[in-house]
Amino acid sequence: MFSKGIYVFIAFLVLITNLNAYESEEKIEVLVVGKVSKFVKWERDRKKEFVITILDNQHGDLFDTVYKNKKIQKRPVKIVYISDINDLKFTHVLFVPKISSKKLEKLLKKIKNKNILLISNIRGFAQKGGVIQISFISQKPKLKVNIYKAKKNHLKVSSSLLRISEVVKGK
Repeated sequence: MFSKGIYVFIAFLVLITNLNAYESEEKIEVLVVGKVSKFVKWERDRKKEFVITILDNQHGDLFDTVYKNKKIQKRPVKIVYISDINDLKFTHVLFVPKISSKKLEKLLKKIKNKNILLISNIRGFAQKGGVIQISFISQKPKLKVNIYKAKKNHLKVSSSLLRISEVVKGK
């Protein structure tokens, strides 16, 4: 008999596979942010809203459109846009688009060991100290998860998510 985790894993795979044929990579990235968030637990989390912060938004209004009137972990989603890491307030997820190496280093130092799920599409992001990297191979989304960084950020990543991801050990 299959466990609930296996069913969730299969549903996630089907969703991601089906998205490829119909959506742009940008929209798939936005959708994946919410989907992977369902497989993560935050240690010190008592907020009424599920907060996703986007640094240097490069996705237009996709985040607003996708998450309008949606819930993640049974809470309404709040989207926050910032252009400077110093403007970061409480967030569950920080999505970082392609930024310079210098800006990435500053960001990683600023949020070191904070209870934040850091997600990006930057090449080598998981190895550099990010938690989840989204990339595309043959137009299909692939995930890399830095389990060391997840633990340092007080995040518990579901084994279901780890099964469909490449697990890396980074900074």
